[in-house]
Formats: sequence, structure tokens, C-alpha cells
Amino acid sequence: MRSPRHGLRRRFIAGAMAGVAAAVTFATVMEVDRRVLGRNTDDLILLGRFVSPREQTARIVGLGLHLLNGAVLGGVYGAAFHEWLPGAPSFRGTLFANAENLTLYPLALLENHHPAIRDGQIDRYWNGTAFAQETLRHVVFGLILGEGTERILRSTR
Repeated sequence: MRSPRHGLRRRFIAGAMAGVAAAVTFATVMEVDRRVLGRNTDDLILLGRFVSPREQTARIVGLGLHLLNGAVLGGVYGAAFHEWLPGAPSFRGTLFANAENLTLYPLALLENHHPAIRDGQIDRYWNGTAFAQETLRHVVFGLILGEGTERILRSTR
């Protein structure tokens, strides 16, 4: 018989694995929507610019931080929210991802203090187009997170 703690660890790991896959997909969608909409809201530079002013280095560091964030958010989702939220796995993941987006998006009000935005390296986030981009990215992240977590858990039973 497995302990409840084992189940929690299993759900956390499944969510973390799905979260990394979702973060990779998010970054891919980001590249597409930046080109299609012509708005340079690059979350990798947003994260990595605090470490390096060079665009390429900032994007590499930002990708690492983005993947780590995906793993942690995915783990939290898997451990605490996957079985608690209502609906199909894709809906639960999307709900969770967009709740995170809505919770953190007001930080964009501080964008004048971000070095990459001040320098014009990336575009501003506090506007409707950027919010739509972030919402789309989080919908895709949530779909992959919810379905991925469910499939990983089913395959490890």
C-alpha cells in the first residue's frame, strides 16, 4: 500500500514533467505570436535580462528560468490542483495557468523599472495586445500541462 505522501510526490513529479513540456510549447508559441503580431514581448528576455544585458545570453538564461518556472508551476498544479479543479484535464490546466497569469500580470505596471523595457530591447507589456499574447501563451501552456499531467499519471499507475 502506498502512502499519501508517495501519491503527492508522484503527482508533483508528473506535473513538473508536464510543466516543462508546457513551458517549451509556451516558448514556441511566443516566437510565433511575436512574429505574427509584430510585438516583441519576449518573456525569455524579460526573465534573463536581470542576469545579462546581452540579448543572446539573456534569452538563454531566461529560457532556463522559464523551464524551471514551468516545472515548479507544473509540480504545484499536479500536487495541489490537478485533482481539485473541475472539468476535463485540459480545462483544469488552462484554468490554473490563466489564474497564474491574471495573478502575476499586474506586475507589468512596474515595467518602467525593467532594464530591457527601459532600453527598448523588448516592448511594453501593459497593453491589450501584450495581454492577449500572454493569455494565448497561457492557454496553450495550460492545455499541455493539464493533458500532460493526466497522461503521465495514467501511464505510471
